[in-house]
Parts: sequence; C-alpha cells; structure tokens
Amino acid sequence: MTNTPPAPAGQSTSSLPLLYRNPVPVSAERHSGWRVAQGDYAFAAQASYVPLLIAEFGPGSRQYPILFAEGEVVTPTALLGLDASNLFVANGHWSDGVHIPAYLRRYPFGSAEIGEAGRFALLIDADSHRIVREGTDGAPLFEDGEPSLVTKQAFAFCEAFRADAAATRDFCIALAEAELLIDRQADVTLPDGSKRAVKGFKVVDLRAFLALDDQRIIDWHRRGWLAAVHFHLASLDQFAALLDRYPGAEALTGPASDPVGGTA
Repeated sequence: MTNTPPAPAGQSTSSLPLLYRNPVPVSAERHSGWRVAQGDYAFAAQASYVPLLIAEFGPGSRQYPILFAEGEVVTPTALLGLDASNLFVANGHWSDGVHIPAYLRRYPFGSAEIGEAGRFALLIDADSHRIVREGTDGAPLFEDGEPSLVTKQAFAFCEAFRADAAATRDFCIALAEAELLIDRQADVTLPDGSKRAVKGFKVVDLRAFLALDDQRIIDWHRRGWLAAVHFHLASLDQFAALLDRYPGAEALTGPASDPVGGTA
C-alpha cells in the first residue's frame, strides 16, 4: 500500500517485520542482564499504516480507515497518515481515547517459528530504545536465570497475537476466495497544494458482499466475519476524520463522498 511510501503494511523494504530493526530470540544465556524500560510510541511516529487484527476491527473502525494491503494474502491495515507520518502520535504520545493496534502494543517483543513446525520463540528488537543493557532502569528479562514476569507476560501477549493473526489470515483468504476484494485508490490534496495518492490497497465490494450465497452468510455469521466486513465498510468513513488531523485541515480536499467503498 503506497502513498507512495514503503511496502505493504506488515512488511518492510527488507525481510524484517515493519518497525523492527534487529529482532533476536530472547535467551537467558545472552540476555540475562537485559532490562526493558517503559517507553512511548515515538518508534511509530513515521508509521503511516500498521497491520490490524480482525479482533480489532470494531474499535479500530471508529478511528481509522481499515484497508487491505496487497500481498500473497492481503493484510488488514489501519491507515494512520500519509507520507510516512503517523497523525495519532505527538511527542511520543498516542492520541487519548484512540485504539492502539496490538501490533504496536507488543513492541519491542514479537514471535517467530523456530526449529520444528509449531514451535515459537519470543523475540525482542535488540535495537529498540527501550532496551537497557546496563544499570537498573526498567524491568529485567530474567530473574535467577528464569523468565521474569515481564517476559512471561510478553510471551503470553505474543501468543495471543499470533492466534489472532492466524484467524485474521483465514478471514482474508475467505474474502479472496469469495472474490469480494477490489482495488481502490484515494487521492488527497494537502494544504500546500501538493497531491497524494493512497494506492496499492483493496476494499470489500459492497455489491458483491450483499450478493453472498446463504450458506456463506450463515457460516460467516457464526465465525464473526460478517461483523468484520461491516466494521471495515463503516471504517471507510474515517478518511475525512483522518485528514482533519492535518494542520490546516480546512484546506484539505479528500476523496469523494464514497472514496474507496462501493463498486467500480
């Protein structure tokens, strides 16, 4: 998904996950003296979009346009701004009362499959500004050679995130198999007169969605997927609210009244 900025949300211009610079497996042998300090969201100040889990569609739809970034399997993303800027972060502080995507809340931790299938390791971004290698600031990763409470909580959060990510992937595969996703582009004029195009994303085709067969409707209702589609479609109204966050927003002209929804 481009503004034209980086790669699709959830990816980066390298093989690293978005926003992670040096993720390494957490190890008592190598990280017994490491600590994690409290931090803010300055690390995401230039993230114009981040992945969003299906479980977050409800709260996310009230504040962000939820778009599907292109990829082998599309990735739901929360659009946070344009031109590598996050309009929800100021001086490291996330806007009050606004849902913070789980992808950001788990940082600097993450997880990755290792060795045999089904085994996952807790990762930490060794280049995060929150890592304390010396001193007593922050919470230890290990105590007496065992994972600390912070490490255990991080692992539990990452495990829950991984499960929700798998459910999100299943949902996205179902959308593609039902041929509901269509390409869209949003054109924006900024206060200085410059123009931006948000492109490389897909949305659900409302007409095709309303024509789903009864069997799929029942199945998707039971899985919670119908609600997720409705949250996605409702979120597209947040384009105007997003643009209002720009300085000089009164000079902005965004996409038309139906910027990305509906049918071609």
